[in-house]
Amino acid sequence: MAQAPFLNPTLPFVGPIQNGLKQGTLLSFQGTSFPSSNRVCINLQIGPSVAPRDAVALFVALDFNRNLIVRNSIQAQNWGVEETHGPPVSLIRGQPFKLDILCDAYDYKIAFNGSHYTEMKHRVPFQSVFYLAIDGEAQLHSIHINSPGSTQFGGPTMPMPGNPPGYMPMPGQMPVPGQMPMPGQMPMPGSYAPGHIPSAGHMPGTVPPYASGYSAYPGQTHNSPYLQKHTSSPIKNALNQGLVNYALTGHISPVSLCTNVIKYK
Repeated sequence: MAQAPFLNPTLPFVGPIQNGLKQGTLLSFQGTSFPSSNRVCINLQIGPSVAPRDAVALFVALDFNRNLIVRNSIQAQNWGVEETHGPPVSLIRGQPFKLDILCDAYDYKIAFNGSHYTEMKHRVPFQSVFYLAIDGEAQLHSIHINSPGSTQFGGPTMPMPGNPPGYMPMPGQMPVPGQMPMPGQMPMPGSYAPGHIPSAGHMPGTVPPYASGYSAYPGQTHNSPYLQKHTSSPIKNALNQGLVNYALTGHISPVSLCTNVIKYK
């Protein structure tokens, strides 16, 4: 059975990939960026936690400031090597966009606005990916997750390398590489990655509670949508303490304020 699409989800968003990522799974995202958009970030990760963040097999960001489609991974709270190569792309703020990600045997194939863009080789076994986390400045219209052989909800197909812009394969034309994972590598339906138990009570679309001392991304200490969403965080607490000092003494101690912030980096 195909997974029902997520329609008009609010960012930040966390949702499950039913039965986990498989070879041939196609994820399609349609949305519209804001005139003030900086980035739209998509994470394929092993669990739902964002702070601290579970391992991310694939991080894809539409970076409007650098006009790049950035790819990376996160393991043990550390970024991998960033990849930005690809043909010239035009990321226009305030315009609709479509991003497709196809999980292949050896890599992820990424298409932007109907044209193949690039690939990224697997760094984390794709069989361990069970969650999707998205944040940034955009209005998402739909998220389709189509596993091999799933047709119930009629999601889109994947533009492949060498096809002209706007070309979409006819149903049944999507190539599925013949190589299958070795026995024991593919989780059984309904199972989870070895050693990983999803957060209890987590519902699709909700963001798990912010963990004190952690940011939404490794090394990030400001401008995080997760910090803005939750009412309490180390950064907010430090800033609030500075405002309290100002109310009591008439001035803010820069040394004290910076110390409170730096220790949570």
